[in-house]
Amino acid sequence: MKRPIIILLCLLLQACSASTKGLGQSLWDSLFGTPGVQLTDDDIQNMPYASQYMQLNGGPQLFVVLAFSENGQQKWVTQDQATIVTRHGRIIKTQLGGDNLLEVNNLQADPLTKPNQIIDGVSWTRTMGWTEHKQVRYATARSEFRWEGTDTLTLAGESTQVRVLEETVSTDQTHWRNRYWIDDEGQIRQSEQYLGANYFPVKTTLIKAAKS
Repeated sequence: MKRPIIILLCLLLQACSASTKGLGQSLWDSLFGTPGVQLTDDDIQNMPYASQYMQLNGGPQLFVVLAFSENGQQKWVTQDQATIVTRHGRIIKTQLGGDNLLEVNNLQADPLTKPNQIIDGVSWTRTMGWTEHKQVRYATARSEFRWEGTDTLTLAGESTQVRVLEETVSTDQTHWRNRYWIDDEGQIRQSEQYLGANYFPVKTTLIKAAKS
């Protein structure tokens, strides 16, 4: 855990306001307590910094906070100091205790850079590297994007209308689908992605976006 985040949490716990103190205690429990985090509506509405829920490889829901934002990339940290790096909502690298996404190239051509400008059938090709049961794998991945209708997401009692974007990804060996729930401003509010070729699913739910 990065030191500034610990300091921030301590300040939250020491705050005079009862609501702020309650938020601090809840966040502290979320970060250092048992897994399977579910913040209250008040916690979410009073969230002081950028954060997400994440579920890694079918595990419990985690609460992650934004540690750094630099060079167009955002680095999110978990309670045990694991790191997930995203770019425009796409996971591009991880530093977890087990398997990881090592790298993704050709990111400047990723249609998720401007999701609201995506038209059906647009494609993207890149090389991706990951580990699978600790064995390094590399593959050329080809994606095709299509809109799959609309949906409504509800968080902390607030509903957001979103469009659902499906990304069909294929390599020479296999294929899989990533999905993204995107609001009117082009913000990815929720996603289902894989770190490798049809391997290690990750679900994300945005709680509070980073300031642009």
